[in-house]
Amino acid sequence: VEFISNEMKKVTNNKNYRFKIESKDEFQFLSENINQMLDELEELNQNNISLLKENVISERKMLEAQFNPHFLYNTLETIRVATYYDTELANKLILNLNTILRYSISKMNEVAAIKTDMLYIKNYLEICKERFERFTFDITIDEQTEEFLIPKLLILPIVENSMKYGFRDRRDLHLSINIVRTGESLTIQISDNGGGIDDSTLVKVNSNVFKKSGNHHGLYNAKRRLLLMYPNSYFKVKSPGEHTTVIMKIRE
Repeated sequence: VEFISNEMKKVTNNKNYRFKIESKDEFQFLSENINQMLDELEELNQNNISLLKENVISERKMLEAQFNPHFLYNTLETIRVATYYDTELANKLILNLNTILRYSISKMNEVAAIKTDMLYIKNYLEICKERFERFTFDITIDEQTEEFLIPKLLILPIVENSMKYGFRDRRDLHLSINIVRTGESLTIQISDNGGGIDDSTLVKVNSNVFKKSGNHHGLYNAKRRLLLMYPNSYFKVKSPGEHTTVIMKIRE
């Protein structure tokens, strides 16, 4: 019995260890059954790990695939109107939209360098600038961040969220994107002056159990994708007064 107890301790310290008893009695029979049970448990554990990985990949794919249909509809409507009075503008919008759509549905990479991803975010914002006369934006990117990898179009749902809620309260919406790198960390800040977020919503968004329900799906999608790729990252939303700032700090 003491020998079996010692063997169990070895299994605890090494999941691949198996009992080694050759006594040709009931203890050997017992050890063989324990070894069989350990093999079955290990197989179940590996199956569960594989299933969890598949679920994570599936969820990541689902989050990546989401693209605001209202933006697509409104952009096509803007293009339709532009064709009557400014064909050059219509062509520009079509090229920008085509570039964004091709990039968003591309399955070649799940991640992208900051400099690549921001090209498409800029195309998106240029389209928004044509749609809304008083809309302005600025993008500041530290050169040290350009090759840093992030989930593809990570920032887009946050930008969409700012546009959706910002224009409810004002026409002169301004959006600012600032990306800097400090050591091994990357900090992304997306700010707008669109009226702010109420305290109860802020508590929900910043909670560790923030779920996809009600409004602010864009914030949920960005937070989930960020934490799936970089589990030790930081995601915080602040809203002093009429301004809202989403802060993502990514740690490699």
